Amino acid sequence: MYQLLTSQMKYFKTILCIAAVITFLESKGQMIDTDSIYKTRDLGFSQAILSDGIIYTSGIVGWDRTYQLTGNGSFEEQAKQCFTNLELLLASANSSMQKVIHLRLYITEMSEMNKSVIANLLKIHFPNSYKPATTLLCVKALARENLKIEVESISSINKQ
Repeated sequence: MYQLLTSQMKYFKTILCIAAVITFLESKGQMIDTDSIYKTRDLGFSQAILSDGIIYTSGIVGWDRTYQLTGNGSFEEQAKQCFTNLELLLASANSSMQKVIHLRLYITEMSEMNKSVIANLLKIHFPNSYKPATTLLCVKALARENLKIEVESISSINKQ
């Protein structure tokens, strides 16, 4: 009986995955590509995708528009730049920080100081009672050397 249920569950999961892929391919999403932050197209990915009124950002790091890392290795300066870049990217996509549904933050060092910096930035960028769901993960390394933080978000767009 267990094997039958397991086999049926695998079949059901496969059907769900296929349906999700078909739905995505039908919606195709709109690539968001702004000059407000560093370009990612040459790196092989989009800054964000808008699909069905939801904006999915790629990982945003502490680079300025010229791919220079801000803050001379400072976690706090990189984190500030990440949040600034996120704000600029969302604004270019007809959204804002107040429309963020979920944040995922990747950091390379889980120290009390770094957690305090993040908590402070969250208070600054989400000053009202609304706070997005947030996940903080510590990772061994990020995509490029010297990056200390990367932020992803899921947001809705502003209604016209």
